Amino acid sequence: MVLEFELGRVQYRLRRSLRGKDLKPEAELSAGGGMIAKSDRAVTQKIEEILGMDYQAFFVSVFARQKDLSALTVLTPGERKKLVMRMLQLDVLQEVLDDVRKDGRDGKLVLQSINEQLLTPDRRSRKDVLSEEIEQLEAACVRSKEDLEAGNEDARKRVSELEAAKGRRDWTVLKEEDYRKVEKRVLERRKELEEAQRAAGLIDRDLKALRERMASLPDLEAKERELDEAVEAKEAMDANLARFEQRKGAAQNLNRIRDEIGRNGEELAALKLETSKLMKAPDSLATVIANLEALEREITPQRERAGVMDAEIARLRREVDDLKAKTSEISRLGPDSLCPTCERRLGDHHHHLLTRLDEDGGQRNERVRILAAELGRLREEIDQTVKRRTILEERKRKLQGEVEKFSRLGARQEMAEKRAATLEAEQAAAEEALNAIGEVAFDQKAHRELRDLINALRPLAEKCKSLRGEGARSPELEARAVEAARTVVARESELRKAQEDLSAVGYKEGDLRIAHQAYDDAYRARESAYGEVSRRATALELSEARLADKRTARDEVAEMERTVAERAKGVERLATLEKVMADFKQNVMDRVVPTLSEVSSQFFTDMTDARYGGIELDEDYEMQVYDGQEKYPLSRFSGGEGDLANLSLRLAISRVLADRSGNDINFLILDEIFGSQDQNRKRSIMSTLNRLERQFHQIVLITHIDDTKDMMGHVVMIKELEDGTSAIVVE
Repeated sequence: MVLEFELGRVQYRLRRSLRGKDLKPEAELSAGGGMIAKSDRAVTQKIEEILGMDYQAFFVSVFARQKDLSALTVLTPGERKKLVMRMLQLDVLQEVLDDVRKDGRDGKLVLQSINEQLLTPDRRSRKDVLSEEIEQLEAACVRSKEDLEAGNEDARKRVSELEAAKGRRDWTVLKEEDYRKVEKRVLERRKELEEAQRAAGLIDRDLKALRERMASLPDLEAKERELDEAVEAKEAMDANLARFEQRKGAAQNLNRIRDEIGRNGEELAALKLETSKLMKAPDSLATVIANLEALEREITPQRERAGVMDAEIARLRREVDDLKAKTSEISRLGPDSLCPTCERRLGDHHHHLLTRLDEDGGQRNERVRILAAELGRLREEIDQTVKRRTILEERKRKLQGEVEKFSRLGARQEMAEKRAATLEAEQAAAEEALNAIGEVAFDQKAHRELRDLINALRPLAEKCKSLRGEGARSPELEARAVEAARTVVARESELRKAQEDLSAVGYKEGDLRIAHQAYDDAYRARESAYGEVSRRATALELSEARLADKRTARDEVAEMERTVAERAKGVERLATLEKVMADFKQNVMDRVVPTLSEVSSQFFTDMTDARYGGIELDEDYEMQVYDGQEKYPLSRFSGGEGDLANLSLRLAISRVLADRSGNDINFLILDEIFGSQDQNRKRSIMSTLNRLERQFHQIVLITHIDDTKDMMGHVVMIKELEDGTSAIVVE
């Protein structure tokens, strides 16, 4: 929708539209060829700013419909009064008056607050109380300075004590270091003595053990001679052992070959039987593969056709969903609402539009049903073909397995035949080797007994050799035992000398701990003195800060006392201004109500052919209608007369608004206002509207009643076309 209008010699162009499935509103407003607002909310705010009224004020003042003629009268008295004041820009006076009253209240509260601040909670003069507190704080500062000096003297004493304790601690540390050095030497000598004693003990133990082992040497030498005799006898038997083992191996090899010949013959016979059963498998596999290729050529065009039908059904269903959404939106709007595109009342076009949308949806649903049935039959054919292909593929896999098995059986049969020839040649060679060895005489039991005896005697012979070697070490061990005894005596002498040096240091365990404790006590005493000095200094600073705060507070109280008189005069001036503004507002309101009553009475008398005496408004803008000499509430009269009275009040507000407005908004829009009027009333209303042309530049009348066209200067017809759209015809 595009609307062009001129206001205040400025040409405006407004464009509104609905976009997308959700009918999202979009808007643009330009002035003098340039964009001044974009988006629905920004354009609405700019239009309200240009017209000087919001949506509600616009429809109450310059736009009226039959069902909304009573929009002003149905409001509560407070809402109706507030709306009229806002339309006539009288609410500015109330805002000014409210601001003055607020400033007066704030001034009184500030003055009261200042007076309260000048007094203490017990209602004494804060200035006198502050003076007394200042005197007390000055005396407290003098005492705090004296205490601080005494604390400093005590801190100096504690520092001297700490220095003395530090000297004693340092001397003790040096003595403790000398003591630890000598103590370490004592420990080293004691450790060396223990090591010498342990080494002497080990040498004595080894010497004793060697003497005990040497006692068994004669028996071990006899076992060594017995071992030599057994080895000589075994070497004589080993000459026949090699030929015996060779004949035994040849006989075992011949038996193994004969067993393999038997097993290979059985396997070859079984392979020949299985191969004969699978001779037809390759020809059957070729036939199945040909049948599968034929089925694949048959199923491909069927699936392509099914895909096309699926896409068509999906497209038709989306169109049906879109039509349902449009039908739901049009049904929700209803015949009395505005069209979402042209913002005109739908009326009878609402039913035609719904009918057309239902027909389009029905046609598409029928097409979907037909396609779905055809697609179902096609899918059944595809399923049957797929089942046949599945059976053939299973048969193909089975035959492929049989063909592979047939190939493997042939290869195995060929290998078995080659193996049979090889085994026969190996059998002949093994028989010839066994005959070449001949018979061998050998006593296996006697040979085994000699071998076991040798194994039993060999460890004893080794032990005998070892003992003869250890016996040669006996003189060396005895010399080492004598040297170890002399070392022990020397280490004992060195240990006694180190212990004597440790006693001569002049330090005992615990002296350093006592010195450290004395230093820590002196350090804590000094820190405590420092803390006390800091506490007293802080107390002095706090007293001086509080004294400065009190003096500042006393100066502030003096300044507040000087401003009390000036603020009191300001409150009096605001009270006088409030009374003047309230009287001015009441004077303006007293003149507005009679003006609206007079103008609306003129309109009402003209439109009712002077049947009624006029309209009177009370201070809440409630209408009373004069019938004869008496006035009655509007609810007493018929709906048509009530509409005329409300129309008269709306016209009166529009004319007063046009007279008072600083802009050029002097037009009326009347939509379907003849619904409850007879023919004579219609003509009276039209005559009244024709007389208003001198006051309003434009009067737009929207109606479906054809016989009113002859009474209008310009007629614009909106007609519905066969395709459901609308066209504008200017007559």
